[in-house]
Amino acid sequence: MKRKNCSLCGGCIAVCPFNAITIGEETVTVDKALCRSCNLCKKICPDMSIVGELNIISMYAARSRLKELTSVAQNGGVVSTIVFSLLKSKTVDIFLTSARDFTQPKPLVLTEAEKVVRSAGSRYFYVPILAPIRELKTRDNIGIVGLPCHIRAATNLEKVMGLNTIKIGLFCFKNFYFSSFIKTLAKYNISLNDVTKTEIVGKSMKIHTLSKTLSIKLTEFKSSEKCLNCLNFIPSEADIAVGNVGSLNNFSSVLVLTKRGAEIFEEAREYLLVSDNIDFSKITILQRIKERKRK
Repeated sequence: MKRKNCSLCGGCIAVCPFNAITIGEETVTVDKALCRSCNLCKKICPDMSIVGELNIISMYAARSRLKELTSVAQNGGVVSTIVFSLLKSKTVDIFLTSARDFTQPKPLVLTEAEKVVRSAGSRYFYVPILAPIRELKTRDNIGIVGLPCHIRAATNLEKVMGLNTIKIGLFCFKNFYFSSFIKTLAKYNISLNDVTKTEIVGKSMKIHTLSKTLSIKLTEFKSSEKCLNCLNFIPSEADIAVGNVGSLNNFSSVLVLTKRGAEIFEEAREYLLVSDNIDFSKITILQRIKERKRK
């Protein structure tokens, strides 16, 4: 593995049969005493220099009808609402996502619909969401919420480990190291314990705290080489892709990419306010900007 070119998705931890891999703040570490050079980690590592083929079945703008989610969720709470719906109906037994915690990056395993609020909102630092797969007792009916790198790694894990997953992908331009997040906030005298919400607006990250809101330029945060070379804004291997580009404020754009994605969106529809007011051209502009890195 090229350790500096890592998105810290956690897929290698999930697949390693020898427990030889751990993840630190900015890189993976391989215990050479445990490693048997089986290369499974290389097989599932997401190659983000390849642009995935995009097949869109339908697209919508949507927002949640669930007040307990809209009060804390990002851009209308669509992702949290879909997760809530699938756990409530038992269509999915387990959902892997990131915890609503700005003091440390950690994956969250959800099994109860009522606890979905613990994952609501956006965190713009790397989280090894896929790592807990190693400890799961089941390989069926696993839901995953992640960025394009998480979704591509999960797709590779399906082939290698025989997983049966539902994948909800998030639009992503780039993410940031948690150590960089800490350092930058400290520069502005912001305590991690005071952060209540983060959102990217244009070329800045807006930090909401208990007492104030501050916009910090994205150039002040550090990203991995994997992010900087990634050509995928849209998580094309997902069942459903969601983001805040192309829709009105407090709404999310929803791209349904698979037949299964269409089924789960219809299942969640009773909890959503849905419209056709989506401008896909704005989404494609950002995808094209990322693809220019290849030239």
